[in-house]
Amino acid sequence: MGKQLPQLEVISIDKSKINKKLKIFSENIDFVSMNWDVKSKPKIWRYHLHYFDYLENCDKETGQKIIVDWIEKNPLGRSDGWEPYPISLRVVNWIKFFSRHQIEPDDQIVQSLFVQKNVLFKYRELHLLANHFFKNIAALLYLSVFFQDEKLYNWSIKHLKKEIREQSTNAGLHYEFSPTYHALFVKDLLDVYSILKMPLFSSGNQLYQMLENKIYSGLFWVNYFAEGKKYYRIGDVNFEGCPSKAYLNQYASELGISSDSEINEQQCFPRLVNNELKIMLLNAPFNPPYNSAHSHCDKLSVLAWYKDIPLFVDTGNHNYEKTPERQYTRSVQAHNTIQIDNLQQAEIWDVFRVGRRGDIIDTNISSNEMTGIFSYRKYKHKRKISLVQDGFLIADDVIFSGVHHYKVFFHVNPDLHFNLVGSEIHFDLSHVRMVLPKGKVTVVKTDYYPEMYIKRDKKTIIINGEFTDRIRLETIIRK
Repeated sequence: MGKQLPQLEVISIDKSKINKKLKIFSENIDFVSMNWDVKSKPKIWRYHLHYFDYLENCDKETGQKIIVDWIEKNPLGRSDGWEPYPISLRVVNWIKFFSRHQIEPDDQIVQSLFVQKNVLFKYRELHLLANHFFKNIAALLYLSVFFQDEKLYNWSIKHLKKEIREQSTNAGLHYEFSPTYHALFVKDLLDVYSILKMPLFSSGNQLYQMLENKIYSGLFWVNYFAEGKKYYRIGDVNFEGCPSKAYLNQYASELGISSDSEINEQQCFPRLVNNELKIMLLNAPFNPPYNSAHSHCDKLSVLAWYKDIPLFVDTGNHNYEKTPERQYTRSVQAHNTIQIDNLQQAEIWDVFRVGRRGDIIDTNISSNEMTGIFSYRKYKHKRKISLVQDGFLIADDVIFSGVHHYKVFFHVNPDLHFNLVGSEIHFDLSHVRMVLPKGKVTVVKTDYYPEMYIKRDKKTIIINGEFTDRIRLETIIRK
């Protein structure tokens, strides 16, 4: 059984973290008496246990012990670790670990990787596609190099080309429109680029140039979405195991790719800046259409900042289980947009499914205004945001024949204080003011999820009322 240890140019590891406490979702892990099939934890927690992302925080001896322990305690098909997605992450993490520490894996590990390769190829996630299938292909590329399997290598190159075209927009943004899944996509591109620097088989040459271009544009969005050490909470976000902006920029730099990129096309998440105020419009559709698993009912929602301090926030994402929190995070009510007649913007099925849904039917972006039009169930919502003196005007036009009810939601950063004065919101923040649209105003306490499985309170401003056939609602934010 042939094998080759890839001499990868993997990112330098922060040695200060080596052999510190290993954690998953902020919970310390004891690998001395590890239960790899712990049923009391949520599935996403168990998945992360089997990903082996924590190998980056392990020294040579500790990492090898954990790998052998996994092999001995996880017979074929006996845990979540044998599902194709965790296999995909685990085998890449193992191979990168061996390369980083110059370990020649013994027969037990080689045999395990061989079995995992066969299982992964047989159970590629063609029923899901999207980020799952891309992970499968990238992992199979790594395994093809490890085992010097030219047939599998050529298959991986062929499908990587196809999926890179499919899964990234012309502007280089991952098509599921989640900042954290985009960051993971860019990391996958960097991993593939790193291994293609090894001229093992010639069929990877064409993909190499495509990767460089996609990484360059993909890094623009990584930087665009960055908020401190995290990313904007848009759609499903999962920060556990998600590479930071600094990590990805350093990784690219070590591979010789500049991260100083600029993209002119920003139709999905355009921003306007007026002095110290900034606002973003979420113009992205439910996507991909065949599996919008990570989409939320956040169409035409806004995020806003003053001096990079968030004013309005997205609720975030609490879990991936069938819970009230999961249902809430995917709903219109959890985002800074308008709800008509208690309708959602799509039929939300189960934990990850989306049925019939509305669509963004038009966008228009310029230097001083941005517009999106959302259409669903015979109503149209047009949101136009324009520069005005010292701030922004949010103009909402809703057209829907008959008598209807509306609710406008604004979710306030939980770290900010404000007062409701008549129809105005006064933030305790350098005189930032917000003139609310017409309707009955209430302020309620709602959930906020800064990270998965972490819950805080935030205050949500709700404006509601009725209209016949059409209505215009105007909100002004200014300093």
